[in-house]
Amino acid sequence: MLTAYSWDIVSKARQEALSAIDRGMVRIRRSQGRRTVGRQLQKELGRRLNLSHIFVADALAEIAESGDPQANVGQVGETLGIDPSRASRMTAGAIRAGLVKRIASQQDGRRSELQLTGQGRRALATVRRFRMKFFARLTAEWPDRDCADFARLLTRFTEPMAHDPSRAGFRKNPRSKGEKS
Repeated sequence: MLTAYSWDIVSKARQEALSAIDRGMVRIRRSQGRRTVGRQLQKELGRRLNLSHIFVADALAEIAESGDPQANVGQVGETLGIDPSRASRMTAGAIRAGLVKRIASQQDGRRSELQLTGQGRRALATVRRFRMKFFARLTAEWPDRDCADFARLLTRFTEPMAHDPSRAGFRKNPRSKGEKS
């Protein structure tokens, strides 16, 4: 991993690779900003879809998949990397849309938990199927090995951001074990 101050020790080949990653990430971000996938999804479904509701449903599914059966608004915010106020507004919208419901906590009746409704599970399954088809089209001409390598490397690249976005990729010591001075 790199520190904020170690750019000068990075090899030319790595600098070129990091520059290519940067360009790729900018293209992804621009595509997201234009909501390319979301517009294509709405076109295919033939109806408007509030993507913030799907973000909440995705977050709840991710929380459940991590083994935590008791999701709350705070966890939704953490999963999405947004502040609690925004998470609360987005969750309220997903509840009004019928994708999410609040239930009383079995451990603490003063707390509420969030669950996907049947409609929420169906909407999320539809969106996930669409995304899989979209990614399949983008990688259609790739050998299976390239697709598997990309999945592995992309997961490795994004995993630190999922756990602590503020510290992703940075550590105090600019040299890792085995690196030469």
